[in-house]
Amino acid sequence: MYPTTEQPNLNISFFPSLIDAQSLTNIITNPVNYRNTSTTTLATPERIYIRIDNSSTTECTAFGDNLYIDLIVEPIPYFEIEDQILCDNILPTPLEVRVENYDSLYAYEWKDANGNTLLTDADFSGIAFITSGGEHTVTATSTNGCTKTHTFNVQISSIPVFNTVTILDDRANNSISVLVNGYGDYEFALDNQNFVDGNEINGHVFYNVIEGLHTIYVNDKNGCAPIIEKEVIVIRFPKYISPNHDGQHDEFYVYGADDFVVSSVTIFDRYGKVITILNQNEKWDGTHLGKLVLPADYWFLAKFIDSQGKIYERKGHFSVKL
Repeated sequence: MYPTTEQPNLNISFFPSLIDAQSLTNIITNPVNYRNTSTTTLATPERIYIRIDNSSTTECTAFGDNLYIDLIVEPIPYFEIEDQILCDNILPTPLEVRVENYDSLYAYEWKDANGNTLLTDADFSGIAFITSGGEHTVTATSTNGCTKTHTFNVQISSIPVFNTVTILDDRANNSISVLVNGYGDYEFALDNQNFVDGNEINGHVFYNVIEGLHTIYVNDKNGCAPIIEKEVIVIRFPKYISPNHDGQHDEFYVYGADDFVVSSVTIFDRYGKVITILNQNEKWDGTHLGKLVLPADYWFLAKFIDSQGKIYERKGHFSVKL
């Protein structure tokens, strides 16, 4: 009950129905914190009935069909927005972000992580232009002044950049180690294989790689494009040859070298004498001046040039067994 200041002997009470007002039942004991019990609109408000009693006498009471207030609760603006990815390679072009469930009855205000108001589309405030990362907010305001604010995170990502590519070949288990720079979430693939998450910090190691030309692909899982790629060549030298024409290890051949643009292999004996020079990955049958060489260890110096003009040199030795 609410006593009035001008008429201190008058008490005002509120009830959910006229019958309650008449019978003094179901009184709303805390009108200040009262919440509507049904969905209300301008056409269908929730009606609260008023009863006025004079505390000085029991014969002066007022209530009736025309003594009420209509409770109209305006809906809070409803919209959604997802976290965003800002690719730094598009900057200074801003990222265009828009609310979901856009309603033209609302005005939208956008702020960045520092509280600065963002630029919006001149004709469509449901779109904002973002150039920085961090927690952003968008607030929708209805024509009746009701507001709703959503916070969303803008994560900055980047396309990867190759740092190092290390090839460990000429062994039983060839491998390629890839390290990249950037602050995206990267996945790696070799040739036409599926992308996989990196198994190293900022990189990935491919194991059991066969000899030949391969292409490494690195993709930002956050969607920053393009996918970067790099060609590499894995090679293997024979540890020995046995040129006895039995079809097994009869010739010296650099496996995978045919994918180089230029290749040259010079073979020496133990005294440094040039035995033969192989060009464009020719094969050596173990002969010198038409005769089989003596069984012994031999050395080689291999030079290769890839499609990018990069020069590779490899040295090693192998055995000739008869």
